Amino acid sequence: MKININSSETIKIVLAACSLLLIAGCITVGPEYEPPDTDLPDVWHTQAAKDLENRKAPMHEWWTIFNDSELSKIISDVSSNNYSLAIAIENINAAAARFGVVHAALNPEIFMDGGYRRLRDSERIKFKGNYAENPYNLYDS
Repeated sequence: MKININSSETIKIVLAACSLLLIAGCITVGPEYEPPDTDLPDVWHTQAAKDLENRKAPMHEWWTIFNDSELSKIISDVSSNNYSLAIAIENINAAAARFGVVHAALNPEIFMDGGYRRLRDSERIKFKGNYAENPYNLYDS
């Protein structure tokens, strides 16, 4: 079956479907619906934010601002017994060291060399040609 997009019947069906979806989205839950009671404190997050802004609790001990001994005990246990976390930290340190070694090759390098030699030809063998006086000095830089 081939659908003809230009037909007025197809347009009517599409408009009817869109109207039904629009109406279904606007239906209320019902006249007897009552939202559940939620007892959430209004100030816990503002106090935590103020403590963090005032630097009362350092970020590496963020849980101390809640003054919860159970939370502190759990984090202490996890910190002391979490070997995979310690391994992850060491892997991060090793990666940082490798990063430094690799990027050290991008830094400019300066090489310097110098030298001095004092030479003397044998007096028993005479070379033909115009040579420097005997002994002579060679300088490298």
